[in-house]
Amino acid sequence: EALAGVGVLEEQEGNVEDARKFYSRALDADRRNVPAVTAWALMEERIGESKDARMIFERGLRQFSSPPSEAKMGLWNGYEQMELRAGRLIAAEAVAERADRDKLVKIYNSNKPSEKPSKRKKSKEEMEMMRWEKKREATR
Repeated sequence: EALAGVGVLEEQEGNVEDARKFYSRALDADRRNVPAVTAWALMEERIGESKDARMIFERGLRQFSSPPSEAKMGLWNGYEQMELRAGRLIAAEAVAERADRDKLVKIYNSNKPSEKPSKRKKSKEEMEMMRWEKKREATR
C-alpha cells in the first residue's frame, strides 16, 4: 500500500504520469490491492478519463473470484458510485446488478443443499435479496 500512497502524493502534486506508474507498481506487487485500484480509477475519473477508470475497475474486479469478498464488494460499490457521479444511471444500474449477481453466487454456494434437503432459515443476505427483488418489482 506504500506504493499506492506515493501514487496519491504524486497525483496531489499534479504528476499524473508518475501517479500512474506508482499505482501500476502497487498492482504489480499485489493485484488485489483495493486501495490502489480505487485510487487509480478515481484519479482517472477526476481527470476526465472515465473509460480508463472503468477499465481499471473491471481489471481489479477480475482479480477476485466469486463468491465476492468484502474487498470485491468495495470495488463494486466504488464503480457504481463513479457511474452515478457521471450521471450514467443505466451504467450504474448495470454495475449494481452485476454486483448483486455476484452476491447471489455467494448465497447459492454457501447454501447448496446436502443430499437430504433440510428446512433451514433463510440467511440475512437471502432475506435482503428477497426484499430488494420485491422492491425492484414494485417499481417496474
